[in-house]
Amino acid sequence: MAVLLVYISKCMTSTFCAAIHHHINLTPNGYIEPCCVWTKDDLDQEFKFTQLEEYKNSAQLKKFKQDLDSGIKLPQCRLCWRQEEIGQSSQRMMYNKWLTRDASKLTSVEFKLGNLCDLKCVMCNGENSSQISTEYKLHRQKFEKFDQIIMKPGYSNIFIKSQNTSDFNWPESEEFKSFTDLIKDDLKEIILTGGEPTIIPYVTRLLANLPNPENVRLTMITNANSTNTRLIEILKNFKHVNVTVSLEGVKDHNDMVRFNSDWNCVVENIHRYKELPNVSIKINHVLQAFSVTTLIPLIQWTQAQGLELRFTPLFSPLHLTLDSVPAERIQQFANELEEIDSPTAKIALEALKTHVFDPRLEMIRKQHIGLLDEIRKTKLSSLI
Repeated sequence: MAVLLVYISKCMTSTFCAAIHHHINLTPNGYIEPCCVWTKDDLDQEFKFTQLEEYKNSAQLKKFKQDLDSGIKLPQCRLCWRQEEIGQSSQRMMYNKWLTRDASKLTSVEFKLGNLCDLKCVMCNGENSSQISTEYKLHRQKFEKFDQIIMKPGYSNIFIKSQNTSDFNWPESEEFKSFTDLIKDDLKEIILTGGEPTIIPYVTRLLANLPNPENVRLTMITNANSTNTRLIEILKNFKHVNVTVSLEGVKDHNDMVRFNSDWNCVVENIHRYKELPNVSIKINHVLQAFSVTTLIPLIQWTQAQGLELRFTPLFSPLHLTLDSVPAERIQQFANELEEIDSPTAKIALEALKTHVFDPRLEMIRKQHIGLLDEIRKTKLSSLI
């Protein structure tokens, strides 16, 4: 009883996060992080999935827990603090709402089982998209020349350099099978991201081998450009499935920003998920420079479809954030949002209050987008 009371008192702090106690995020390279929005510090010790016990018992994790339980804001959690400052529910707040808390057990895992993806989203990178990694290899000289103009700290490392394919094959290993055998009996929540989970072969294998899927709440974040029949059948076995569809706009807007996406396929697959009785669907939008043109049509479309729309502010790369957009265009965007009767529009308006235009970011964005337009034969430059 005393232990329970101590735990409850920790939960009352404004910085408490259930994820640091009961959740891990597996990166596409098989490393362990406390959550998906964790901003790694250069001094943070790294742990592979094969080192789960070392991670759980590390002095580093114990210090992270102590600080968050005591009201200290970790700098690695800055994305949550920023979202909360603009009045939006952060990942921390969502974890606190729905994570199963069972003593010191690991009850929740976000699986990024490699970087296999069918899209090349403008704001993404090669670590999370095999398509971008391949594109970088094909046009290495052009991308490296662009990288050379980025000299100021905070603007560098825009492109994750192509990595060996072997970096992303760890879910095939016997070590990963042993890892899942170790944790699967305690799992109450599973989050699937990517890459794109609907085309990663390890995903269906993982889900099919869970002992009690009816006791597990499953969240899948997908671009909805692809799906497969076997995965749809497996989803029916779960207690509840939250499908979050990532969209940056409607029709051509989405297809350009999420390059290789097919809007008609996306809409068809959304309807397929809606037909499943245990599935709820949400739409997520990354609030970024392109949003000044693409967000309002998306708000109107989701309202017509009866779908909940959330957004996640983009913080990296900096040159694709709203701070790369001149103040005059931001004011025009704000005026347009004020005409929309939508909770999302109101939250977006709050986010715009922190806007600080940086002309250097604008210059870099134009060069980056011009390069992508040249390679992909798109018209991204027309969106801003």
